[in-house]
Amino acid sequence: MRKWAPNFRASEVSFDFVAKRMRVPELLIEYYDPNILTNIGRSLGGLLWIDNFTMSSERGKITILCMQVNMNKPLRK
Repeated sequence: MRKWAPNFRASEVSFDFVAKRMRVPELLIEYYDPNILTNIGRSLGGLLWIDNFTMSSERGKITILCMQVNMNKPLRK
């Protein structure tokens, strides 16, 4: 996020970091604990938040984490 500026043009600005929703399919239900999910997110990079459905274990098929991704580095696989 940055402050509002008059005459802003996205094509003239470089973004070093973006927020990206990442899916972790088929995570075992045993790992749907707030502390474990936070540790998983931090090990992947800059964890911003964990999806509410993921935190409440209501939907156990897909885990969704919001991560801060550095656009100047290649993405991990």
